[in-house]
Amino acid sequence: MTIQITKPALYAAAMRFAAKSEARPYLEAVAVQPRDGGGVTIISTDGHRMFVGIDESATWHGKPAHDCLFAVQKQKMPVSAFNADCLLLDGTTATFCGGVDEQAKPLLINHIEQAESIGHKQTFPDWTRVLPDPKADTVPLDAHSFNADYIADFGDVQKRLNGRKAMPFVARATGGDPALVSLGRDDCFGVLMPMRIGAAYDTGHGPALDALRAVAPNKFIETKEVAA
Repeated sequence: MTIQITKPALYAAAMRFAAKSEARPYLEAVAVQPRDGGGVTIISTDGHRMFVGIDESATWHGKPAHDCLFAVQKQKMPVSAFNADCLLLDGTTATFCGGVDEQAKPLLINHIEQAESIGHKQTFPDWTRVLPDPKADTVPLDAHSFNADYIADFGDVQKRLNGRKAMPFVARATGGDPALVSLGRDDCFGVLMPMRIGAAYDTGHGPALDALRAVAPNKFIETKEVAA
């Protein structure tokens, strides 16, 4: 089976946010999930932040579409990967190329990365449970409740996705819930966990926080409860 991705930059961006720890192999990968209306959703998370991209024109060749996980060996991709015309995922490698012929073979190979398929051995978390409210208030850039290094990663990926250095960074959050990160495109977005938890953590409740703990319980940054 080969998956042909028509927006390679989204996969290259997702590789940045895969986990580095070997404790949970399913987080050291990029998930490619078929969409009901066609195409794929591309997701990665390390439990602290998440990237979600949508490629509505992606296609499966050889077998029916199903959820797949592709191991990430290297997180930071070169410019050639972001500028490629297509990406071929065959369960062994990720081939960023300049185009494909009628047999789905690359015409011009720009960059190749190992991408072993682990989709049948591990189950990716239900990422839809942690999506923040897009109508929430904007979080300032210097908000101390969000990790500056993670914000910088989103900023760097945003520049690579848009080819511009002056794109605005927008984060939205409600209380202690995760923030929605706008990346200047309508086909992708980010989600960022807060470092300091508000009312949702004080009560010990909140479906978004519970879902994040389920994704990476050992990595979840907890703070002292606020006295009543």
